[in-house]
Amino acid sequence: MQRFLWTSTCRSLLLGAACATLLAAETRANDSVERFSPLLTLPGPKIINSAAAYPGGGYEADNILSGAGAGGQKREYASDSKGTGTFIDFDFGKPVPIAGFRHVDRRDPATVDSAELIFSDGPDFGHPIAKVEVDHANTPGGTTFAQFDPVTARYVRWQVTAIGPHSTVGGREIAFFQVAPPELSPERTTLEVAALPALMKEDDKLRLPLRVNIDYPYAESTEAVLELPGGKTKEITLHTGRQTVEDAVPAMKAETQAAVVLKVAGRPVAQGTVELGPVRRWVVYFLPHSHVDIGYTHVQTEVEQRQWGHLEQAIEIARKTADYPTGAKFKWNAEVLWAVDSYLKQATDEKREAFLDAVRRGQMHLDALYGNELSALCRPEELFWLVECGRRLRSQYGLTIDAAMISDVPGYTWGLVPVMAQSGVKYFSIGPNPGHRIGHTLAAWGDRPFYWVSPSGKEKVLCWMAGKGYAWFHGGLSGSISQVKPELFFDYLQGLADAGYPYDMVQLRYSIGGDNGPPDPDLPEFVKDWNAKYAYPKMAITTTGELLREFERRYGDQIPEVRGDFTPYWEDGAGSSSRETGMNRASAERLVQAEAIWAMRRPKSYPAEEFYAAWRNVVLYDEHTWGAHCSISQPDSDFTRSQWKIKQDFAVQGEKQSRELLRAATGVPSHEPDGTAPDGKGAVQVLNTCSWPRTDLVLLPGPCTKAGDRVTAPDGKAVPSQRLSTGQLAFVASDVPPFGAKRYTISAGEAPGSGSATAEGETVSGAGLSVALDEKTGAMARLSADGMEANLVDTKSGLGLNDYFYVAGRDPKDPKRNGPVAITVKERGPLVASLVAECDAPGCRKLTREVRIVDGLDRVDIINVVDKEQVRTKEGVHFGYAFSVPEGAVRMDVPWAVVRPEADQMPGACKNYFTVQRWIDVSNDDFGVTWAVIDAPMVEVGGITTDVVPNPFGPDDWI
Repeated sequence: MQRFLWTSTCRSLLLGAACATLLAAETRANDSVERFSPLLTLPGPKIINSAAAYPGGGYEADNILSGAGAGGQKREYASDSKGTGTFIDFDFGKPVPIAGFRHVDRRDPATVDSAELIFSDGPDFGHPIAKVEVDHANTPGGTTFAQFDPVTARYVRWQVTAIGPHSTVGGREIAFFQVAPPELSPERTTLEVAALPALMKEDDKLRLPLRVNIDYPYAESTEAVLELPGGKTKEITLHTGRQTVEDAVPAMKAETQAAVVLKVAGRPVAQGTVELGPVRRWVVYFLPHSHVDIGYTHVQTEVEQRQWGHLEQAIEIARKTADYPTGAKFKWNAEVLWAVDSYLKQATDEKREAFLDAVRRGQMHLDALYGNELSALCRPEELFWLVECGRRLRSQYGLTIDAAMISDVPGYTWGLVPVMAQSGVKYFSIGPNPGHRIGHTLAAWGDRPFYWVSPSGKEKVLCWMAGKGYAWFHGGLSGSISQVKPELFFDYLQGLADAGYPYDMVQLRYSIGGDNGPPDPDLPEFVKDWNAKYAYPKMAITTTGELLREFERRYGDQIPEVRGDFTPYWEDGAGSSSRETGMNRASAERLVQAEAIWAMRRPKSYPAEEFYAAWRNVVLYDEHTWGAHCSISQPDSDFTRSQWKIKQDFAVQGEKQSRELLRAATGVPSHEPDGTAPDGKGAVQVLNTCSWPRTDLVLLPGPCTKAGDRVTAPDGKAVPSQRLSTGQLAFVASDVPPFGAKRYTISAGEAPGSGSATAEGETVSGAGLSVALDEKTGAMARLSADGMEANLVDTKSGLGLNDYFYVAGRDPKDPKRNGPVAITVKERGPLVASLVAECDAPGCRKLTREVRIVDGLDRVDIINVVDKEQVRTKEGVHFGYAFSVPEGAVRMDVPWAVVRPEADQMPGACKNYFTVQRWIDVSNDDFGVTWAVIDAPMVEVGGITTDVVPNPFGPDDWI
């Protein structure tokens, strides 16, 4: 077995393509080298086996040999969290002499620390010929090169033996090399030279740093001389692979071109030119924060405790660095207010005052959102409760809270703009996930600040999305800023300049240790030392408000204005807990009703704290953390189950509190559930909490209607009513005034028999509407209305309305349908008529679909019950609606806006699916359909497009 070790110099480099020179155990004498043996790439082998790839279709092992995606974007191999179980077996087709190996790691925190190459004559690797241990770069995008004595073998296994912080390891590229006949001069050597975007301070002078990357593809090491601009020379030793040489030249006031020449034995073997000129006056601003996952990394209660500790630690670091130079003083951004809210409630008076003092000194910044919300799930009114805690803190303590952060989440509902603006929030720092199902988010808006204009055009908020997302310093850099090398920043700034970035201010989100990570006490010293060494780029530690206020002051007249919905990408996760999602949506609506009734009846006794607690639970259910980090791989572990119990409880408690508040608002005594008056009659008050008159169906439980089936309106006239098969009593309350009520009396006697609603066979009709169900599928085959000749079902498509589709796995190309249907009449009319279609269906034990028409109402009610099976693999349940509305325009209700797909969406918005609040409308100039979504907010347009294949982790395969 051969062992190869990193040189200490190369081990410390953390570049985009890290230096990866390896030294053989036996030192060779370079002064006698006269011939140079090239290492040439072997023709690509075949992959015959590998550890399972990360699901989704975009991370297969074959990518490590080819890897080119659409648009030339490099794809990667990533194992399905296999860690040191990650391997790839290669077959060269015949025995070949192998003398070198190169690996380029994933551009992801999941990095390889070490691996073993196993050589064999057989594909089972039962009798290895040789083994070579390789120490890897262990940095995102790092390049490792290993040279060793030639081994002749047909099969090679690359076996990971140690990993960095995450287990989805793999790589972007693997190549093998053979030794070619020796050459007299190493003229295959190449070099690249670049002037770094910096100015160094040296002896009261400014110098321009240069970086030279040399690729030396030879087996033997040799001495060389590098000739730099200005006549300076540097002696170096060339080793196999890539190495980097850095030096500096005097700063330039004008553009000039200079040459760099590499010589071996006095003879030029490679050269390059570099443009030297003035350097931009960059300022890089760090926004230190912990990404607040309410769960995921730890159980929610432990996360809360950790975040309290981070707040106290941040205050202490700020206190210790209060006398540091400007820019190096420590500051902390709370990111969201969830942990701040509970911290202030439990803190001692002394700690509370220390916290508030840090806020007033600008050392602790309070960001306005309560959590990192899946904002499109929020009901319109719920969004205001997302910033309610900030409003309370501002009022109670006299604080400035004019900026917000959001992290990890890709995409944000348009309604956030008026909510933030009307709540005093002018600035919005966005730090999305760097690549996990973010679609076009970063590609469209990374490092492109803009004013986001509200749907009304009356408000705007300055938004700035960090181009590196929120997690750039998580992975291999998780311990401290002291591990980060200057090249990381120089490469980033050069990339901005090359892309035409017009501003000299740069935002960097700074969070370490992964999600829920701590403050970094080394950051102030790093910034202080940096600013002592470099004149530019300068570095500064700052807060969200400070950064964006200064940015607006300097560049406000250059910032573009953008209108439209930034349709989010992660809200589809709510479908994994559909029951609780529907429950939470209903709780939000119930709280709005309760608030309206309190305002109508008893505004002075409004229970503010009880409403705050209820809305808090509703908001926390819609927060982006949807389970433990291992909820897919270990769904039944105690860790996963305990987190889900707390997440679920947000919805459960929100429902309980909303019902209690509604009951208290109406003044209904809980000890009289049957509503029977002393005279034997029953009475019910129908309240309208909307701002327009309402006519709608009222359903009363059986115990509340013991008095009888006859319902009398306030004018003494009987209204149509019907005792349903469920035991409920149904009647229609007509023209209930806005923010008003009508009282109806229930007594013995027969209900009026008038009404047009009927159900028979596969048809239900009434109120000028008619629906026919398909006897095979149970979907609606016809939907028509009086005065309209058209069938609103697109029968040519072969589909119906409320048609069931089940996708097993991620690929929707062949969805499964339900089994044979039994259609029965549930309600026969004359007020309420309905049909029920029951069947077996894939993914569930039983599927029940009820279609209901109520006389006097111009709508069709659809009630679907999915008795879901427990499925541990990826799946999707879809109900299709093939509307026939030629040239119809689609409009969707989102918080505080109406959005037309494409027309009212920002660039970068999700188009694979939409999150809808209360309705969708499909209409042309003559007719249309308004489709109300009650429990299920997720909608696809044109087909099943929720699952993005083959690669949901890059932008190429998203619409």
